[in-house]
Amino acid sequence: MEREDLHIQEVFALYGTLAMFQMAKGDKKAAAAFRKSLESLVEDEEDERRVDQVKRLVDSVDPIGRFKAVLKAAVKSGPPSHRRGS
Repeated sequence: MEREDLHIQEVFALYGTLAMFQMAKGDKKAAAAFRKSLESLVEDEEDERRVDQVKRLVDSVDPIGRFKAVLKAAVKSGPPSHRRGS
């Protein structure tokens, strides 16, 4: 069975996702490297649109903000109730 090559759309999706994961981990340098790799693949307006979309998505990732939201929700919910022993 032959293995098919990745279509350019899949490359943009994969690298975009990896960039978002790196940003979520707080590794801005790695996220920027994935974005730069995608920028080097641009050949037409559609590719440029994909790069812009990846940039917006990566820039929207805020690991500290997400952590704060999760922590705030946990504090608001309070401790779990405990049943008295049976």
